[in-house]
Amino acid sequence: ARLLDQSDFGLVAMIMAIVGVADLVRDFGMTGAILQAKKLTEDQWRSLLWFSALLGTVLMIGIAACAPLIALLYGEPRLTILTLAIAPTLLINGLCMPLQASVQRDLRFGTLALIDIVAMAVGVALSVVAALVGFGVWSLVVFAGAGQVYRLIALWMAAKPRWGRPRVGRDIRPLLSTGGSLFGVQLLNYASRNLDNVVIGQQLGAAALGQYSRAYGLFLLPQQQLTAPLGRVALPVLSRLQDDGERYRRYISNAMVVIGYLALPVYAIAAAVAHPLILLLLGPGWDTAADAFA
Repeated sequence: ARLLDQSDFGLVAMIMAIVGVADLVRDFGMTGAILQAKKLTEDQWRSLLWFSALLGTVLMIGIAACAPLIALLYGEPRLTILTLAIAPTLLINGLCMPLQASVQRDLRFGTLALIDIVAMAVGVALSVVAALVGFGVWSLVVFAGAGQVYRLIALWMAAKPRWGRPRVGRDIRPLLSTGGSLFGVQLLNYASRNLDNVVIGQQLGAAALGQYSRAYGLFLLPQQQLTAPLGRVALPVLSRLQDDGERYRRYISNAMVVIGYLALPVYAIAAAVAHPLILLLLGPGWDTAADAFA
């Protein structure tokens, strides 16, 4: 925030609001469906690997082809080349999805936590170096790509996938059916959290969206720190309890109590100290972000 212009954050937020929809389609609720399944055969795993890679490839090409339209939507010619640079992350995520689901299904949470930490460290370090040497908005593209490349390598080593010959069998249809139901919920949730970015970027421009996106990102941070690890643990554990209604409901209730009692005081305090907090975290020039954050 101290090295880049506010509009740099806005430009990337414009793209990610659109690419995020493609990334939801790329996942298609399959992560949840894989974790919920009681048993998966080797043939199903191979089909899932090829299906996810194929879908990631198609969506990468689709977003790349739509790059001029995204630039036209926002009236920002710079978005064309930036979109082309970000589009390959859809393929990387497509390769990562079944690998991460496999590790998560095996309850190897320590491995996933280590991968997350190192991937974030790699992305942050390389993007800060890029910003220091004057890459500007491209340092945010480095942040988006470098961590994902490391994540793919680390997950590949952890999951040791067996691809076999190219094949997408009918045996994954039940997973696609379950995933489709989850996808509908995820799409509505994504729309509620990202349509504002599209409207602000299209109507007010990159600088205004830069301020808003930083405020919203900080607003989501406490939630993500609580719900991301809880959700990662909860999905495979609750899937094993799906036939035990009483224990299932007790686990859900306890998780909601933890989230509520931890999150509400944090948000109350953060709202009260919004301006000094934003000044500390982002530096001067982010007063609008502080108002939106509060």
